Amino acid sequence: MTLCKYVYPSLEHWDKLPSVSEHWFFYWPLYDGSHFSDHELGNGIFKTVPNDEKTSEKYGRIQEVFWKEIDLLSITSKNIRDAVFHELEKL
Repeated sequence: MTLCKYVYPSLEHWDKLPSVSEHWFFYWPLYDGSHFSDHELGNGIFKTVPNDEKTSEKYGRIQEVFWKEIDLLSITSKNIRDAVFHELEKL
């Protein structure tokens, strides 16, 4: 599972929320290595940033994405608060 925090300067320029068919809006910043760069921050946390202003504009003026991968099979009803929600707060 990939936990993500997307950072935008504001959302005022969005005239509508992205639709389901616009899932690429959130998918590609993590997987498009030719337009985004990853930086490891430590403790399994990464920061992804657009390589240029044109890419940022294409993805809703995205500034950066903080993310961490967690083994989905390690999550149980007893540890979900720490394994998922506490990790999201740290991002």
